[in-house]
Amino acid sequence: MLLATEQIMKIVFILSYYSSFKSSLDRSEWNPEGMPAVSKLFETLVRSNIDFTVFFIDRNSRLNKIYAKSIQGFKNKFFIISKKHFPKPVRYIYEYQLWQEVNNAIVYNSKETLIYCDRANIVVGSLFAYLTKIPVVLRLHGVTTLHFDSSKLKWKLFNFIKYVSFKAPFAKVICSKDGTPGELFIDKYFRKDIGISWLNGVVPNLIDHKKCLEMKTRTVLFVSRLDSTKGVNDFLSLAEQLLSKCENIKIVMIGDGPLRDLVLNFCAKTIHPSRFHYLGSIPHETVNQHYLSASFFISFNDLGNLSNTMLEAITNGVIPITLRPCNQTMRDISTYNLLKEVAFFVDRDNRVIEAESIICNIIDDAKTRNRLCLKLMNFSKTNFVSWDRRIADEVELIKTIAKLSHKD
Repeated sequence: MLLATEQIMKIVFILSYYSSFKSSLDRSEWNPEGMPAVSKLFETLVRSNIDFTVFFIDRNSRLNKIYAKSIQGFKNKFFIISKKHFPKPVRYIYEYQLWQEVNNAIVYNSKETLIYCDRANIVVGSLFAYLTKIPVVLRLHGVTTLHFDSSKLKWKLFNFIKYVSFKAPFAKVICSKDGTPGELFIDKYFRKDIGISWLNGVVPNLIDHKKCLEMKTRTVLFVSRLDSTKGVNDFLSLAEQLLSKCENIKIVMIGDGPLRDLVLNFCAKTIHPSRFHYLGSIPHETVNQHYLSASFFISFNDLGNLSNTMLEAITNGVIPITLRPCNQTMRDISTYNLLKEVAFFVDRDNRVIEAESIICNIIDDAKTRNRLCLKLMNFSKTNFVSWDRRIADEVELIKTIAKLSHKD
């Protein structure tokens, strides 16, 4: 009888063609620019000698093709499936064809196979769950809009196939505690007792508390992708107010995205160029240095604020200012429940004025800032885990599911 060991397992990933992996695939060199929950899982599987194949689904392509990519140091296979969209009334054909592409490409053998799909590929994953005996793990992240829209009759009618997919016999549904209502979404639509929620891991702060506090300056930090949901406009408004009212304050903005030109335009027009620093996209190691020197971290993400950057800021003693929960969409309830003792929460409709008031009241009070920073670092030691621990738990879960399925 085969046992579920690293040597006989095979995982098939069905994922969106994340922009954070495109440069790695284009250059055939592993250098992910985001999605650590996925990239670190890949890295752990490689180290553990667990076989896996990845199918990236490019749903924005105008071409119909499948092609292979390789990454230096990975013996695993990476495929990109490009397929033109069908009109919504016959979208099920499109999803079925995607399922066929993946199913035909999988090499079935004595290895225990497990399908691991993300939210964008829930229909393809559900077809494997309905039509095969392969266990399927569904990974949810960023479900704020989906949770809100899926309660509407119009959405259910136009997305009937996706709605039916919620009831597929998934082996497990994993959601990220990222400020989006993932746990509520699972409880509402999926079978009982198959959901599990995990907070993302953090990179441990290896500098002692005293040294970290000595490095803090009067700096306000923003780290995010620059798109309309991340509160970029509001942060620029806040920066303008702070620069004009607080002479010693410095603003650091890190990230790239569709609103990059907006930020560059702000840089060109500000009368305080020496105190506003836009750094664009920089290596993670460099971002860590800015966490160490910053006193305040701003997160104005309208879809959920329990992000990787938020956790890393707290670990490094950066005082977080973020948005109060939204009862209508249920976003940031998990953020508030976890961070209510250590973070400042501002009204969504009055975020700039309230955040400005908090910063101006504390920025010149080094004693208060240090006390809050120390509280944050102690909080992270109790409530956060390292990425190694977080990913190890997921790998153990995957192995357990594969083992139980094989016995059946």
